[in-house]
Amino acid sequence: MTQFEIERERVHISIKCIMVGEDLCVIISGGDRPHIGAAAVGYKENELKEITFCGHKDDIVMQAIAKKLSYRVNGKCFAVGGIHLDHIKREEIEFILGCLNRIVERVVLDYRVNFINKSRSGAL
Repeated sequence: MTQFEIERERVHISIKCIMVGEDLCVIISGGDRPHIGAAAVGYKENELKEITFCGHKDDIVMQAIAKKLSYRVNGKCFAVGGIHLDHIKREEIEFILGCLNRIVERVVLDYRVNFINKSRSGAL
C-alpha cells in the first residue's frame, strides 16, 4: 500500500493506493467530514462506470482519478471516497485538483516499479 497526505491550511486529504493483483484501488478522503460520496472504476482507456450518492459532487474527482490511472497502467482502477470542506473556496478546489494530478504521476511510477519487481520475482 502506498499512502499520500496533502495538508495546507484547512485542506487535509489522505490518498491510499492498494495494488490488487495487476489492478489499483485508490481511496481518497479528507476535509471537515471524510466520507464516501462517489466511486468510479476505469478500465484501460475507454470504459468508465461511476456511482454518485445523492447530493455529492465527489464523482468529478473519482472519475478523473479512475480514468487517468486505468489509462496510464493499462488496467483497472477503482477510485472511491469523498472530500468535504465547508464553504470551500475556488483556490482550495484548484489546489486539491493540482495535488491529485501530481499524485497520479507518483502512483503510476510506484505501480510500474512494484509491478515490474513482482513480475521479475514471479509473484504475479
